[in-house]
Amino acid sequence: MLEIGCSPVVGMDSTVRFATYSLHGFNTSHIALSDLCNFADIIAVQEHWLAPYNLDCIINFNSEFQCLGWSAMIERLSSGFLVGRPCGGLGLLIRKSLNIKLSVIDILQNGRVAALCLNFLNQYKLLMFTVYFPCKDNTVDYQNNISDCLGSMEQCLTVMM
Repeated sequence: MLEIGCSPVVGMDSTVRFATYSLHGFNTSHIALSDLCNFADIIAVQEHWLAPYNLDCIINFNSEFQCLGWSAMIERLSSGFLVGRPCGGLGLLIRKSLNIKLSVIDILQNGRVAALCLNFLNQYKLLMFTVYFPCKDNTVDYQNNISDCLGSMEQCLTVMM
């Protein structure tokens, strides 16, 4: 868990607690994610393995959080029968009491990168990425996926500066 300081705002602690969590499937890890909601204020999740029609599991996960979710299963589901284990998926949970205004900057088409701008009440802005990097191997697919992820992040940084 990462804590960063922020200027005190009435009704808010002086720190915002960030966490990131690779779920390895929402169905097997939602209890641990629920526990994490007791400690963290902003939680980036990867590998929820939810199809687009099941994203409400993340979006409506906890009433104290504003939740967003993106599926990485769209292409796989459109190709016919689902074979093998599901893959990817990103989500973001932000505690509502922080009153953070959230803007989605970009979502990589394959669902591996989500770029977001968080605007805090004290006018502090944070560009945040949640990323599902591929497993390292020596294939061309791996190199292409890494290049896509890093290129997407670089493009967002360039636009925001």
